[in-house]
Amino acid sequence: MSPEEYCQIWVPVLYKTLPEQRGYKARCIEELAKVTGFTEQSIKNWGANFEGHPDYVKVILKQANIINEFRQLFKKHFDDTT
Repeated sequence: MSPEEYCQIWVPVLYKTLPEQRGYKARCIEELAKVTGFTEQSIKNWGANFEGHPDYVKVILKQANIINEFRQLFKKHFDDTT
């Protein structure tokens, strides 16, 4: 999963910030740093569209995506009081 794909899915969910909103890119970089272990500066160095990311980052982001999906599923299941 590319950094852009990951951010398009999870930044709106986790940070309530849409791609067209101010602060989206900063939240995206923050989230990518959180899940990859890279510094925010390193992620900024990947380029405007993150095209310079290491190849293995796609694997990390795919794993993070699956974990986030499970978290959302469990949250919905256990927070549902109806």
